[in-house]
Amino acid sequence: MIGAAWFLANFDQVVVDSWEPPSREARRNRFLALEKFLDAMGRKTQRIQDPTQLDHLPPGVLVLDSGRRGAMTPQRVENLLAWVERGGYVVTAPESRGRRDPFLDRFDIDCRCKEEVKTASSGGARSPPPKPPAWVSVQVPGNVRPLKIAFQHSDLAPGKTSPVWSAGAADHPMQVLHYAYGQGQVTVFSDLNGLFINPLIGKADHAELLWTLLETYQPDRNRPVFLLTRLAIPSLWHWLIESAAPAVVSGLVLLIFWLWRLAPRFGPVRPEPDPARRELGEHLRAIGRYIWRCGGLETWLSVARESFNSRLARRHPHLAALPSEQKVAALAEISGRSLASIAAALHHAAPTPHSFTQALRTLKNLERSL
Repeated sequence: MIGAAWFLANFDQVVVDSWEPPSREARRNRFLALEKFLDAMGRKTQRIQDPTQLDHLPPGVLVLDSGRRGAMTPQRVENLLAWVERGGYVVTAPESRGRRDPFLDRFDIDCRCKEEVKTASSGGARSPPPKPPAWVSVQVPGNVRPLKIAFQHSDLAPGKTSPVWSAGAADHPMQVLHYAYGQGQVTVFSDLNGLFINPLIGKADHAELLWTLLETYQPDRNRPVFLLTRLAIPSLWHWLIESAAPAVVSGLVLLIFWLWRLAPRFGPVRPEPDPARRELGEHLRAIGRYIWRCGGLETWLSVARESFNSRLARRHPHLAALPSEQKVAALAEISGRSLASIAAALHHAAPTPHSFTQALRTLKNLERSL
């Protein structure tokens, strides 16, 4: 009894924090403590690994981490913004420096690193950049006191779209920007990893700030909190179908056609048929059509005149020896045709198909009259 009384008088039972190595799940999921915190506070959490789930989210809260650019197609961004406009709440951070953020482009937010702070010079001497503070005060509208969070290495610069409220350190760009979008809300932190990952969520007021935001902008605890913090890497085929479907279809069609051209043909080779022998008249008609198309009317008319003159010299040599005018008059007397048509057939040019046809017809009729 005396020993027990002495022990109780000199020793007290106290709670001692002890650090243990992170479990496998904690190493794999850097937001595991955030999930357990929200579950303990009565907020149902649901982890999203498939980006297609963003296309049909039920009402609630979405914690959207960086590293999502490859999954944010233009149509998915439109679907997510429509979800926010209907009353959804997004807590997010911009993509890494130098990478375009399709979602935050709608709010015209510029993310800059802390090292990009401009330095002022005075009298030729460069002054050192302002030293960043260790903590930043965040005053959520409606909250009694400001909350303290760690200063992040990335800063936010609002553009043409003005935030509803913001938070940052003096002489430094903003660390938190909050926007209203339709019936919903969007809160942008400079970096979620510096606030809500496993080792840091218990620091300062990080956990309390997140809880205050949820209670302020999405107080209905029956609505779940969706955590998109680690996207599953899509397969190559899934990525091609989602982002490059027309190119895939075109490539498959070309591949099938190429294989069809290269595929061996089975069976005996069919002999090539002997070329058909054409008649002489077909060759002559083909030559005539070719010369006709090339504008050779005068050539064929000269050939017809030579043939007529040769026949006239054989049958009536005395007419062939006459001068041109006398020959035309003699032929007109024999055939009963006009002097103008005979002169045009024997001596004039035939620039048009009609005049050429008339001349050949006259020469043919003169041959019959001889």
